[in-house]
Amino acid sequence: MFGLMKARTCSLTPELKHHRRLHYCGTCKTIGGLYGQRSRALLNHDTVFLAELLSALSGADRRLNEWGSSYQSYNCLALPRSADEMPLVLRYAAAATLTLAEFKLADHINDSNRRRWRIARRVFSKRFEQAAAQLALWDFPVEALRRALGSQEARVARAQSAALSVDAVLDDLMEPTAKATALFMEHGARLVGAAGMSETMRRLGRAFGALVYLLDALDDYDKDIRNGEFNAISVAFHVADERLPASIRRQVADRIWSLATEIETALDQLPIESSRARLFASRLRHNLSNKLGAQLPVVAHACHTKRAATKSLRERWREAIAAGRMLARKRVAEQGSSFTARAATPFVFASVLPVAFLFPQETARAGSYRECLGLGLNLMALGSLATAISGRLRFASNNSDVEEAINEEIGKSRRARKAASTGTGGGPGGSVFCCCGDCDCCCDGCDCCTGCEGCGGCCDGCDCCGGCDCCGGCDC
Repeated sequence: MFGLMKARTCSLTPELKHHRRLHYCGTCKTIGGLYGQRSRALLNHDTVFLAELLSALSGADRRLNEWGSSYQSYNCLALPRSADEMPLVLRYAAAATLTLAEFKLADHINDSNRRRWRIARRVFSKRFEQAAAQLALWDFPVEALRRALGSQEARVARAQSAALSVDAVLDDLMEPTAKATALFMEHGARLVGAAGMSETMRRLGRAFGALVYLLDALDDYDKDIRNGEFNAISVAFHVADERLPASIRRQVADRIWSLATEIETALDQLPIESSRARLFASRLRHNLSNKLGAQLPVVAHACHTKRAATKSLRERWREAIAAGRMLARKRVAEQGSSFTARAATPFVFASVLPVAFLFPQETARAGSYRECLGLGLNLMALGSLATAISGRLRFASNNSDVEEAINEEIGKSRRARKAASTGTGGGPGGSVFCCCGDCDCCCDGCDCCTGCEGCGGCCDGCDCCGGCDCCGGCDC
């Protein structure tokens, strides 16, 4: 997983988490459906952002309930069967993912010529051709894209030989990526019926592409110097120190923040909900703050997950039993209380029980028995299981019907045994599985914090919580 626009979902409402999941998982599943399972490894957070942005621009994000069952499913292997089932914004984002990955591999080959990059290009070559063909069907200027990105090698040679100013070198080197991103943004607006916004999207794309190129050069500086590979910052500033001098780092960071301001300005000019524009801008700021240190003011978000004490295995098992009973009864009700449905209840309960125990957070959001079973094939759920095994056994709270029913079941069970409750949480808004199993990323910063450096350096400027929720109990 790579890309700048990674979403930290611990501060999002259940509705926004659902919105993010459908675009994130939807882009991934569309890539799998159109270009094969292997191509899903190329999923990029920035092309997911492209899908979200075009969805907001076209109004498609107001009709997410119309997306097919494969997109609603938590099962990562449930793919749409035909292109007709795939929303246009997801097909476009999928094609963009493959095409940009092709040129990224070419850039790696030019920089280092390592065998692994050449092998990767051969493995995906047919899929890259398919993606380019699909873009051509949408009248995307594929040749203009190739010319732009194909000029990078000549620009690298020019930067190394010509006596140009720092700004001139960086502008020249950033141009191909800036133009390529602008083409995808501009043409995407036309494709979804928002041609009037194509100029604003072009400016947004140029700034975003330039920012990503410069940020990558900054991130890779140490590695590139060690490996003797090309680095734009090294060439522009004529430095080859093993560690980039602090004064140069500040200059580059200032330029990156300036580009971020241009992106925010463009987002504000788009005819999308202001809350959505603020969400995108906040995501950009938080991710840049994690990499560069906070400079722009970062909007504080209220965490929608609260810290809870670690559940004991007994409590976890009791809640899993409650979830199993509730989902089994719900399935019987959906089947019209038929004899067959009632007879199958023990089997339904037995199959749900281990899933509810291993994936409590996701089970709390599952709306049906089928969705619950699909959790065993959901990568995010498996990620939360890994976190739970490491000792963070926490439960989610999103006020879902399932969770409320679970809580009711627990209450009944406790009252029946006349035992005092020793649990922490369980009511709506009270129990949690913070960050690490809920975000697509985990834990290199949550939306509520301005300076999380993973779970270790936690939370400079965190004013929403007493200890960063995403870190499972660190003390700010």
